[in-house]
Amino acid sequence: MILSKLKQTLLGATIVISSLVMQVNAQSSSPRRITVDPSSTTNSGTSFSTIKMAVDSARNGDTVLVSEGTYKEKVFFNSNYSSKKLVFASLYLIDNDENHIKNTILSGAGVTQNNANTDNLFRVTGNNRDSTYFQMIGFTVDSASKWALDIEGGLVRNCILKNSGSLSSIPFFFRGTKIRNTTVFNNTGVSVFAFQLIGTDAPFSVESSLFYNNRAVSSNSESDSRGGPWNQQGLGGIIYAERIKGKIKNNIFYNNSGDS
Repeated sequence: MILSKLKQTLLGATIVISSLVMQVNAQSSSPRRITVDPSSTTNSGTSFSTIKMAVDSARNGDTVLVSEGTYKEKVFFNSNYSSKKLVFASLYLIDNDENHIKNTILSGAGVTQNNANTDNLFRVTGNNRDSTYFQMIGFTVDSASKWALDIEGGLVRNCILKNSGSLSSIPFFFRGTKIRNTTVFNNTGVSVFAFQLIGTDAPFSVESSLFYNNRAVSSNSESDSRGGPWNQQGLGGIIYAERIKGKIKNNIFYNNSGDS
């Protein structure tokens, strides 16, 4: 009798413990909102003072929400071709206030960049056939001396991309990426935007965006390790797409220039 009651008690305790473990596991795997604020002193959990620390700590499905400010750093997000997904956004995501876009700045001013095309302000590697695993929403990217963005797949929307690039670089490089509602101006490069085929032919798109005062300099002699020399093949342009399908629609282009 006593032994039977003891077994029942132990069984009940086991069920309670198992239930608690399941709850903890569910909570640890559920999507989180990670905040970035330069004034943060926490730098752990879900509050960080730099974008890099926040992105490095992100788990699958998290949203990294960045407060207004100027961030001078290099960030690398690697999904390892898995199911890891990330939304990277300014406060514009919350209230659609466009002031957040111009006041949340990824700046290359004073950030040293070498000639390697992987030395970007923000670089994303993942599944170039998936436009949902990474979303970049509501930022200004400004003054990258060479390579500003390098993104495989993903979605970039409601951003300002400006004042970046050089005579020997491509400031904005993509594979199968969707670009929407973005303003692009005062950039220089062998191409300003370039879309390249890597792996499966993933269609790109550039929609409802504005391009002005950009300059393509395809006549320079710089080679590109991605399969160039782009310029020697006459590949310069405001937008260049390498043997891939895509769509460019509902955009405005004015006062852009080039030498090809």
